[in-house]
Amino acid sequence: MPSEKKSVLVSGLVSFFFGPLGWFYAGPMKSALIGGGAWLLTAMVLPKFMLVYLASVVGPVSAIAGILYAFGFNRTGERIPLFGGDDQKKLSA
Repeated sequence: MPSEKKSVLVSGLVSFFFGPLGWFYAGPMKSALIGGGAWLLTAMVLPKFMLVYLASVVGPVSAIAGILYAFGFNRTGERIPLFGGDDQKKLSA
């Protein structure tokens, strides 16, 4: 059992309020960099009135992903992707 744990509540709240940038707390760095970069780029390009509507969708979806990332981290002790990943490498080893 891994000794380090990530708070599921903190992961969900940070991901809700900061979007994919909150994935840096418990998610894999590759997903957090891609999602966070896309979110920052979108925030810079879109007009603010459109960003509010987009954030109302991205926030809850990102929070769910953040919660799943924290559950995965607490289960395995490492940052694992939600879809795909190293399952095939582990099975073939």
